[in-house]
Amino acid sequence: MNELSWLQKHERLLLGTFVLVVILWLGNKYLNRSADEANFKSAQAQLIVEQQKAANDAQAKQTASLVQQYQGLAANLAAENAALARGIASRNTATKSQQAADASMGMPELAARWQTVAALKPGDVAVSGSSITVTQLGAVATVSQLEETNSCTANLQDEQSIEAHDQLQLSKLSEVNAGLNQQIGGLNKQIEAADNACKLQVNAVKADARKSKRNWALTMLSVGIALGKILLK
Repeated sequence: MNELSWLQKHERLLLGTFVLVVILWLGNKYLNRSADEANFKSAQAQLIVEQQKAANDAQAKQTASLVQQYQGLAANLAAENAALARGIASRNTATKSQQAADASMGMPELAARWQTVAALKPGDVAVSGSSITVTQLGAVATVSQLEETNSCTANLQDEQSIEAHDQLQLSKLSEVNAGLNQQIGGLNKQIEAADNACKLQVNAVKADARKSKRNWALTMLSVGIALGKILLK
């Protein structure tokens, strides 16, 4: 009878304690799950940062290799272009000198030069005294034109080579530019991933802090319950 009276007297206290324990148990489960989830997300985000950094490092090496290749190619092409330009200048000078010499040649020499420049067969140019198959002015004009034509043809070939080199250089430069753009994009992704990882790490720290506060509260509750039991005896 006394025991029943004691239960009736402390019924609300016992019920409240039970409800509080259930609430704290559920809260404890929630906090543990939240902390574990936050820590997992933080670890995953950090892994993404590390993977992106590794990708950026690889891209940086590839870009550096492209830059080195481009620099070597540019130096080689610049040297070749300079040699071609010297060849053009030399041929232009030789052409002017030969044209001046053509104008002062005698008929046999002029006919021979005509035959050489025009790649004629022996006997295609006939000289009789002071005359050949064309007049001297006509012969000079023809030979001079052929001289200039040969020089222009060679110059055109060299100009085409220079143009091809420039196109190749531009193509390589485009590859370098594309590599730099990829590297910049990768760095932006790394910054974004690092920022996200930082936020998730802060969330994890907050979750751990809530767990710590929970543990302190549970300790205080245990002390309170223990004191309550002592007082209720």
